[in-house]
Amino acid sequence: MAPAAALPPFLTGEADVGRPRQEGGLTRGGVQQVSLNAAGIVFVDAVLPSDDIAGIEDAGANLVRVHAYPLQEGTCSGSSARRYMTCDLDFAAAPDTKRAWMLHHKQLWGRDRLQSVLVILNPFSGEKRGLHVWHSVVEGMLQQAGVHAEMLETTHTGHAVEIARHTDLTRFDGVVAIGGDGIVSEVECSWSRA
Repeated sequence: MAPAAALPPFLTGEADVGRPRQEGGLTRGGVQQVSLNAAGIVFVDAVLPSDDIAGIEDAGANLVRVHAYPLQEGTCSGSSARRYMTCDLDFAAAPDTKRAWMLHHKQLWGRDRLQSVLVILNPFSGEKRGLHVWHSVVEGMLQQAGVHAEMLETTHTGHAVEIARHTDLTRFDGVVAIGGDGIVSEVECSWSRA
């Protein structure tokens, strides 16, 4: 989380910032000016970079829910990690700002091109944790980002190549491979040939 700086605002409005659901906190809560710009979401005392934000969703009424994975510095021997958090912004005083955020955030952050992905999953790799990774991590992140995913499981060596060969890849904006080195190589090889 970067300190707040003089970044040019794009869409600014007054929001009641709910307490983030994560240890360490994102920003102080309460009513404050909040801006959406190419850098991310600018609070009075912090900036949540757009690269850390999986997506924002309409949470009903005047609420916008932010789904983010901010970088946590120095978690272990100077390394860094990401931890999921949400934060609700209540635009009761500025409902037009909420509508504008919902309409423009993907375009502003360059995410308007990614609408649909093909997920090719090897359920047998990594101690047979492929399905667990899909359900516990990847599926939710794609939903938070508003990206439709079609998931296909491989059943044997070379199956990812067969899937790519018999699937109309033009229907997708990208491919996600879940598994080990083998599936990544198969998917990359198939994608580059397609």
